[in-house]
Amino acid sequence: MRSGIGLIQQTYDHLPEEHHPFWDKAYYYINKHKGIAIGAMWAGLSAHLLKDSGIFGHGVKPYTGIPFEMSMETHQGVFAANGIASSLFTLSKNKP
Repeated sequence: MRSGIGLIQQTYDHLPEEHHPFWDKAYYYINKHKGIAIGAMWAGLSAHLLKDSGIFGHGVKPYTGIPFEMSMETHQGVFAANGIASSLFTLSKNKP
């Protein structure tokens, strides 16, 4: 999300003086709402991680591709901790 916003800002900075009005509208809209967009991304990530942790009664989805063994309780704890951390980023990005 941050990279996409940065790309749009860099593109806008390099537009010719005469350009389509869409670019001005899009640029100002994105800059006005980028905190909410980034916060929404963190909220979605948090919800996904908390769901995968299984703390809401669903099964725990274990991490894959890690080079060591972990118990299911450890998988659950890591997912839950990451989900909670992501929710804290959500709150910090939605401040006016």
